[in-house]
This record gives sequence, structure tokens and C-alpha cells, in this order.
Amino acid sequence: MEPDDQSTGSDRRETDRESISVEVVLEWHFNPEQPVRYRSVDLSDTGIRIRSSTPLLEGMTGTLKTILPEGRHLDRPVMVVWARAGSGDRPMGFEAGLRFF
Repeated sequence: MEPDDQSTGSDRRETDRESISVEVVLEWHFNPEQPVRYRSVDLSDTGIRIRSSTPLLEGMTGTLKTILPEGRHLDRPVMVVWARAGSGDRPMGFEAGLRFF
């Protein structure tokens, strides 16, 4: 999962994605006792893009635990494969692409 290249209109993703704006709960492996909520942007078979108020580091690993509000439990391992500062309509936050593995 890589960031979009909107300037050329090309999309480097390997699979189709679905826009989805829900809260997701992640547990990072470096601190599993502290689940963190994020807002999703889109979802594909290979990963999910999220928004964060703090920067995430490439290579971080964790577990996607829950999708809210329905409370669906996933326990899906993820890794941050790209991260960037927000832009456009969300210049103050951050975005990250998480790959499922």
C-alpha cells in the first residue's frame, strides 16, 4: 500500500480500495497495553489508510483489533509502510498506509 500520486492521476495500489470512514482500534507492539483509535480513509484487501493526530513511523507493527461503531473484532497484524503529513483538507494531521500481513 503506497500513497496516491494525485498529480499524475496514477494509483500504485495492487488491489481496489473502498473509501471507508470509521474508527479503528490498533494495538502497537511496542505498547500493547494502550490501544489507540484512528480514523480510516480507505480499505483494500492488502491494507488500510488511516489518519492520525501524531506521526507514525514506517516499519511500526501492531494489530488492528476492532472496527467501530459495530465493534467487529479483527486481530489482523499490520505494518506501517508509508507515513506523511496531511495535506489538502487535512493539513494539520498525518496519514499512514498500513499493510496487512
